[in-house]
Amino acid sequence: MSGNKENDVLAYIDDDGVCRIKLIGEIRYNSSAKGFIDFVSEKVAEDEVKDVIVDLRKCDYIDSTNIGVLAKIATIQKDKDAPKKPTLIYCRESKVNSAIEDVSINPLFDVRFCGTNENGNNPLDDGYNYQRLPKEETTKLEISKIMYATHKILSDLSETNKEKFKSVVECLAESVQKKH
Repeated sequence: MSGNKENDVLAYIDDDGVCRIKLIGEIRYNSSAKGFIDFVSEKVAEDEVKDVIVDLRKCDYIDSTNIGVLAKIATIQKDKDAPKKPTLIYCRESKVNSAIEDVSINPLFDVRFCGTNENGNNPLDDGYNYQRLPKEETTKLEISKIMYATHKILSDLSETNKEKFKSVVECLAESVQKKH
């Protein structure tokens, strides 16, 4: 983990139906997935949310469970027939870029790479009062269900992902069944 650095998921939905999400630090299943997926399932799924912008510029690491939550955002917006794909902003030269490209979710988003020479006018440097999503304690069963659901989403994106996540999805499905 990254020492004293904050690890947070922040969110804000404005009056125009734009949901802004910032991921900061190391985003891991055991500290953020429950609050993040609950927010996505409850708030992003609302018809009032017309657009989603996810800022990963200050994200140092994101695990596959939380990448699955990002994929869930895209599938929710697609299922709602939202007017456009969600926007994903992150730095090309980062671990986050490698993780995201590895699971092929870029086609689900309007990807905007940032860089050191990018000049102002960023839609997320907006002064909104973001809320910190809760870092809830979760039971092993809850986290297993979350991990299964998000990895299943990733698995269903492509044949490559299906093969990549096959054993993970099978193991998690078995784990969820045993704990029930």
